[in-house]
Amino acid sequence: MGTAASPFLNPIAAELESVSPKRTARALSLRARQRRQIQGMIAASYLVDALVLLIYAQAGTIPSAVSSAFAVCGLLSVACNMVLSETGFTERFKDHYFVAPQLIVSTAILLAFAYIAPEVGMMFLCTLFVVFNFGSLRSTPRQTAIFWTAMALGLAGLFLLTDKPISMPHGTYLERFATMSVFVLTIGRCMFLGIFSSAMRQSLYQSGLKLKQAYKRIEELAELDELTGSFNRRCIIRMLDDEIARAHRSQTPCSVALIDLRR
Repeated sequence: MGTAASPFLNPIAAELESVSPKRTARALSLRARQRRQIQGMIAASYLVDALVLLIYAQAGTIPSAVSSAFAVCGLLSVACNMVLSETGFTERFKDHYFVAPQLIVSTAILLAFAYIAPEVGMMFLCTLFVVFNFGSLRSTPRQTAIFWTAMALGLAGLFLLTDKPISMPHGTYLERFATMSVFVLTIGRCMFLGIFSSAMRQSLYQSGLKLKQAYKRIEELAELDELTGSFNRRCIIRMLDDEIARAHRSQTPCSVALIDLRR
């Protein structure tokens, strides 16, 4: 799986290219492309959810304005993130994906619409589950704990401090179809998260192999003479010190033979 072809499914590559303080143009391009792909998927997710909300609206469960308002809010958040990404603003931060702000905004949107349209509130909570899991792949343990606490407080406020009937409609055929779509989409997104996580592990494993090979090569260059392939002076001195120390420990004699071979 080539890095240039798919930086999103090879997520470690762009990070390794930007380890040095001064990032190359190629590394910046890979990071920007990866952010565009993520934002594109987020926008597509908002549009798909808006389409499901439109089906609920056709069934008479919610007003049709809810679907368009949800799509507008989601696309506005994506547009803001794209502007920050394309202007290079996010490159000033260690987390150039802006995971924390995006999680906060997405959680706020989903909880707000669960409050506005409680008739289909379970749909927004299913999406919130996926959003949190996707964000946790890019978050530190501390960030994940903070987000989980904030989300738990938001859910507590929604369920305990309001009397909104958070539900998932299934009275009519159209409602049942929309509800089925919600669960199918949620399961599909979870499967995609599994694929993404597997790609991250595979990318990390391949990067580890490359680093191991590079380290082995460095060790060889440090111990072997590049022209003859024999041990160099540094390696011979180290081996001699080891042998002398072992001879002292075992109280056995140690001899050194110097042989000059000529052709």
